[in-house]
Formats: sequence, C-alpha cells, structure tokens
Amino acid sequence: MVFLQPIFLYGLILLTIPILIHFLNFRKSKTVYFSSLRFIEEVKSTYRKRNHLTDLLLLLLRLLAIAGLIFAFAQPVIQKGQSGAAPSGNITGLFIDNSQSMELVGKNESLLAEARNRAKEMVSEFSPDSKFQLLYNGVAADMPGITDRELTLNLIDGIQQSASPWSMDKILQFFAQVKGADGTSFHSIILLSDFQESMFSRPLPEDSAHISVIPVALKPMVQDNISIDTCWLDNPITLSGQNNAVIARINNRSDQSYEDFPVRLVLNDSLRNETTIKLPARSIAEVSLNFHPNTRGWQTGSIQISDFPVTFDNELIFSFRIESDIRVLALQGPSENKFLTGVFGNDPYFRYESYGVAGFPRSDFSDYNLVVLSGISSFDSRLTAKLTEFMNQGGTVWFLPQLSGQLSSYNEFLQSIQVPELRNIISFRVDSRMGPGEQSWLQEVVVNVDKRLRLPYFNQSYRITSNTPERTDFLNSVSGDLLLSRYPVGKGSFVLSGFPLDEQVTDIMYHPLFIPLCYRIATLSKTNSAWYQIIGNNKPFSAAQVGNSQIRLKNRATGFESIPVQQAGSGSEAVLFPVNISAAGLYNAISGSDTVSVVAFNYPRTESDLKYLPDSVVKSRLKGAGWYIPLNNNSSLIDDPRGVVKEISSVKIWYYFLAMTLLALLAESFVMHKKK
Repeated sequence: MVFLQPIFLYGLILLTIPILIHFLNFRKSKTVYFSSLRFIEEVKSTYRKRNHLTDLLLLLLRLLAIAGLIFAFAQPVIQKGQSGAAPSGNITGLFIDNSQSMELVGKNESLLAEARNRAKEMVSEFSPDSKFQLLYNGVAADMPGITDRELTLNLIDGIQQSASPWSMDKILQFFAQVKGADGTSFHSIILLSDFQESMFSRPLPEDSAHISVIPVALKPMVQDNISIDTCWLDNPITLSGQNNAVIARINNRSDQSYEDFPVRLVLNDSLRNETTIKLPARSIAEVSLNFHPNTRGWQTGSIQISDFPVTFDNELIFSFRIESDIRVLALQGPSENKFLTGVFGNDPYFRYESYGVAGFPRSDFSDYNLVVLSGISSFDSRLTAKLTEFMNQGGTVWFLPQLSGQLSSYNEFLQSIQVPELRNIISFRVDSRMGPGEQSWLQEVVVNVDKRLRLPYFNQSYRITSNTPERTDFLNSVSGDLLLSRYPVGKGSFVLSGFPLDEQVTDIMYHPLFIPLCYRIATLSKTNSAWYQIIGNNKPFSAAQVGNSQIRLKNRATGFESIPVQQAGSGSEAVLFPVNISAAGLYNAISGSDTVSVVAFNYPRTESDLKYLPDSVVKSRLKGAGWYIPLNNNSSLIDDPRGVVKEISSVKIWYYFLAMTLLALLAESFVMHKKK
C-alpha cells in the first residue's frame, strides 16, 4: 500500500493529544482504611478497575477515529503488479491528438512526435497482458479495435497528422460506447493533446461508468498565427473576357502588426495578382485581388500567404466554371421579345436562336440547354411531347405565359408534366421578395443588399397553385403567392412564371436582378460545384452524372481516388457526400470517362486560432461532467510515464479508512453512554 498524498501522514502527530489527555486525567489518591466499611472498599476497588478499562477503550476508539481520518486524506492505494499493471479484465483508453495544430514544435520536437513518444513510454510500463483502445483524429470506422500492448506500440508509430479533428465530447462518447468482447469497459482514459479551446466547443457527456481520465497537456513554444479564413468572387457570374475579383479575408491572430503583408492570387497555376495589405495585430482584413479571365471551362486558383510555423492555413484553393456557348432557344408568338434578345442575343456568352412557335425547323430540342416559351397563346400535342422529352433528358424549359392566352390550354400542358396550374389573374399591384433559401444568392449578386433593396413589382400576374412541395421559389409576392419557381421534371427543370415580360405588367426587365436570374435559369442544366469544400464537414455538393455511372473523386496531384456517398439529385445531377477525403487539393469529379467538375478541398480553420485551455480549466470541465480526475494528476506527468501508470493501476481504498473513522466515532458514543 502506498499513499498518493503522503504529506497528510504528518497529521499522525495529532494522536499524541488524546494520549496526553488520557494520562493527565489520572489523579493519585490516598487509601484510608475503615474497619467497619471493609465490604464497601472491595466494591469500590472492583468498580475502579472496570472504569479504567473503559477509559482505555475510549482512548483506543478516539485514536482509531483520528488515524482513519488522516489515512483517508492521505489517499492510500494498492498497486497491482511490479510495473503497475492495470487491473485484470479492464481496458485502457489512449487518445493521441494528431490534429494539424500538433505540427507545432514543443520542447525539442513537434507536439505529435512528443505525444507518440510519451504514449509509447506509458504503454511500455504496462504488463504484457494489458489491453488498449487507441484513438486518434480521423474516420471512426478506420480506428483499430482493442489491441494488446505490442500491437498498440506498433500502431502508435504509424499515427500521422489528420485534418479531421475530434472534439472532446466526441472523444469521450467514443470511449464510453466501446466494450471488450467479454463486455468489459474502460477503467481509465489517457488524453495526450494540446487541448485547444476548439476541442471544448460543445458540452461534454456525463460519465456514467466512473472512468478515470488523465489529461496530459503538451504545449507549443509559439502561439501566433496568420490565416486565410475564407474567399469569394466579387461577382459570382464570371464571364470570359470580363474583369472580376476574388475577395479574401486574412486573420492576424498575433500581437504583431504588419504594414505591407503580401497576398498572392494564383489562377490556373499562374500568378495573376499580388498585393500588400495593412494587417493590424489581432484583427481581420479583407483584400481584393482583380483578375481578367480569358479562358472558358473549369478554372482553378488559390489565395496564398507566407506565415510560419503554422502552414496548413496559408493557402485557400478554389474552383469555378466559366461556361461557354450556352445554347438558348426562344419559341415565341407573333412578335419577338426584345428583352430576351437583349439578355441572350447580345451576349457572346450565349448562343441564342429565336423562332416562331410554328416555324421551328428541327424535330427536337436536344441541341439546347434552355428553351424559353414567350408570347405563346396555346400548346398543341406535338409541342407538349417535344418539351416533355427535352426535360426528361435534362433540359430546362422556361414558360412565360401571356395574360391573354388560353388558360385551359396552358393548364392542360402543365398537368401533362405534373406541375402546378395557373388560376385567376391578380389584377392589382404586388411587390415581390426572394423565395425561401434565396437570400444568400441575392447577397452574392447584388451589392449593398442590406440597404432594403426594392425588388420588382407586378401590376398583373397569374395566381399559381402552391401545393407542390418539391420546388425552388426564385420570386414570391410579399403575401406569399408564387411568381417564379423551378420544378423538377424528369432529369431536367421546368421554370414557371406567373407573368410575361411586358412593360405594362412589370419592371423586372429593368431591375438589377433580371440578368442574374436569366443567367441562373439558363445554367440550371450546367452543374457547378461549390466554390470550395472543407475537409471533415461532409457538406454535400452536386455534380453532373453521365448515364448511371458512379462518380469518383480523383486528386489531381497524387492520383488518390475516392468514391463518395452518392444520392440522386434533380435532373441528371448526383448529390455527393465526400466522407473519405483527408488531403487538401484539387479533385476531378469523374463520371464514366468524363470529368464533369473540379472540386477544391481545403483544410478546416478550426485550429487556426491557437488558444489553449489551462490545465486547471481542462480538469474542471471534465470534473464538471462527472469524470474522475486523480488528485495528484498534474502537468509533470508528461515527464513521468510511471506516474501515469501508477495512477491508472492503483486501487483506491481511502473510503475504507473513512468508514473506519465513522465506526470508531459511533462506538465511542456508545461506550460513553454506557459509562454514564
């Protein structure tokens, strides 16, 4: 038996106090003999001997009470085995933080290398038959199961850095749920980490299994960092030959100010812009980097800075697509709509053709991305069949009804493709608002949107039934009526307007939203990936799918391939969940033999802020959730692996001494009562 807090044993000196009191209470008495009271004298002598034994018993009980209390505070434990082997049948949990912040240098080496070395020293102190569950940042399904000592030592050597950090609540939940083959669970968990504040962003689960947790902190020498947090296009509608700009947000998390901090823009592997910005200490600055695109198709780029020693957030890569030759067909009534011609016909970005509805010379619309129906009074069965086939194959149809058109013919066509019908005409003016979920898109295409931008008004419009939940509303009236919505039809899209493009009806043709809306509708059949993805958040994105071919992601630099989780999207799109991507870079999304998009993956910025919790705060948060922290656990344990194993392998028996104290006090009370 050893004591975790041996300093309390000095309290045993207090045992002398009741002993001194006991002996000082004895007073010498003189015996006087009386011949007539001989019998009474014998009785008193017997009573005196019995009273002396009672006093000795009380002294013993008081000494036991005081000694038991002192031993309890000294934290007595019983060691298991010579090396401090863990109790038989139990498992030791071992978490090694291999996140990107662990690349920083500690005392003499990187924090990750230091954590691996300390973990190996600790594991080596266990007996050969000990069992471990090793955990580190990465995909949970890739974690090793319960292993013996030798295999655990080999696994520790292979731990590399990961861009998917685990939060503390997830770590504790993992250990709480794992059990051995025979149902045994963890008796202790060792945590080796730098314990950044970001690890404790969510509440910790409560401990229901009375598991001991030993946090071993490793701290870096440098805690300053500058990072690129995010970037975006100044104008999301990027056209070849037109100027644009990338806006980047630079975060200075150091106490040093910079007057001319360099920032670079690289596009398609060429340096396109470089500038300097003023970067005050502990501040965030935005920088605009102009560029002039002169090619079409997929574009790749990156924002770059130079900052040491934290390098994983010095580059933010992105990709975007400049479409080329988007083919738009306008099927019109007696007269051509000048607004459609102005948007599509005068822009080299599009290949625009216009025909009368009865004069279209081809048998189908397969050569086009978008078919616009404007000024048409009615539909015949041949036109309905061609439009339906076009949408089933992935095309987009935009219908702009005439207020004087044949409503029954319109609705017969709408019923055939299973989209909402047109009802009566709203003959009073209504103002519009963006549909649900479109506010973020509005902020991308309109400058100063927070200044209560007035959206288009409509003097007259059709009322559209709104009983179809699977739709995207671009424009609604302020009262909730539908004005411009997208509906999936087959592999394509149908866009239904409640209004014609007529100056007497609406001012949308002169509004800043008109051209972006037309562009968006024209490119519905062109699937673009997000500006960039963040590794670890598994945010879904869409990509075009060739036939039924499965989409795979291939790293352009390393050739690594991953098959993401896929779900059917609208039209010919597939929704991808990139759960297996662990390295930043540019990835080609390949369907069949075609590259359908280029996706940029970046490391998360959650660890860019190098703020660390003090050891006392880490322990208090763990204790607050009910996890047991050994009393003598402190930062010095990092240099004393035997001390860690000693704590893990010790059986604590302090509560037995506390029980002994209580029993001694109860017995002392009983004896005192009998003495009286």
